[in-house]
Amino acid sequence: MTEQENVLAMYNALAQGEVLPDGAPRGEWLEARNQGIGGSDIGALMGMNPWRKPLTVLGEKRGEIEPDEANLLMRAGSHMESMIRDVCYEQRPEFKPMPKRLGTVRHKDHPFVLANADEVAYDNHGFTVIEYKNVTSPFAAKHWKDGGFPIWAWAQLQWYLGIMTSWCEDKFQFDHGYLVGCVPSMDKFNLQVRTIMRDDEWFADAVERAARAWKLVGSDANAEDRLFYLDSCDGDPKTFKAVGQLFPGDRDMEEAEIDSEVDAHCLEMEEAVADLKAAQSRVNDLKSRIGIYMGDAVKGSTGMFRLSWPQNNGRRTFDSKLLAAANPGLDLDEYYKTGKPFRGAIKVTRVKGA
Repeated sequence: MTEQENVLAMYNALAQGEVLPDGAPRGEWLEARNQGIGGSDIGALMGMNPWRKPLTVLGEKRGEIEPDEANLLMRAGSHMESMIRDVCYEQRPEFKPMPKRLGTVRHKDHPFVLANADEVAYDNHGFTVIEYKNVTSPFAAKHWKDGGFPIWAWAQLQWYLGIMTSWCEDKFQFDHGYLVGCVPSMDKFNLQVRTIMRDDEWFADAVERAARAWKLVGSDANAEDRLFYLDSCDGDPKTFKAVGQLFPGDRDMEEAEIDSEVDAHCLEMEEAVADLKAAQSRVNDLKSRIGIYMGDAVKGSTGMFRLSWPQNNGRRTFDSKLLAAANPGLDLDEYYKTGKPFRGAIKVTRVKGA
């Protein structure tokens, strides 16, 4: 079989799993994205994405949380992708694209496992996946320093490699991929290329977790199922906000009988709150002692520490009562805006005698 015939055969095999063609309208792409777990989701589900949490992904898939709109940087990154691709092919002539770009491809055995890869290509080592990243800030650039790469981008690429491999009779195909970043350095941008080998063990774990997540998307999950994902969130305050969005509250619901297993969480929370109060009291005491030494100074230095105790201007507030008194016939209600309802803090109070 010639190289051209081999490439065409591989393309036809992958095309069997295509659920949405390349270049489909954004609305259709967003709808298809919610039909499964994609590359941008798996890093969050595996606890590898610092900006997205598992419960947020589940809420978005269930339609209970609105996904973040693409900001200007995200949109710029999407537009930059084609330029990064062109430069990549100029600098790496061994990379060769497939005869036609693939759209969204599902896993052969798991229809909810989806890939929307930037590029499916081949090189001297066989068929591969290329992911392009437009790195827009020095903060993001640090992940590429000294041969490094963003771990969530690694997870995304592994997801795509596993999905493409599922359509191959020869499992040695798609055994590697590339992360290509347009990375700022001083006054210029450099193209950074990282070779990533496929990790079948990680992919198997990821599919198992994605399968459990997809089960939760399509059904009413119990507390134990949700706690499975909460364990990977490490107490991030955004996680509690996501839980509040998933369960917006029902004021008409009668007092619920909560599982007694929650007692252990409440007892631990009592201890944590007590420790927090003690720690905050100690912090306040130490601040007071430092303040005595600083006196009227707003800045100071011990040689080891820099100190700051700024004097802030009084806060300017709007006094609606004064306005009403000066304008007795004015109806102020029409000037008030009502925000969206939200869940407040959870309060835990010990029952008397318990």
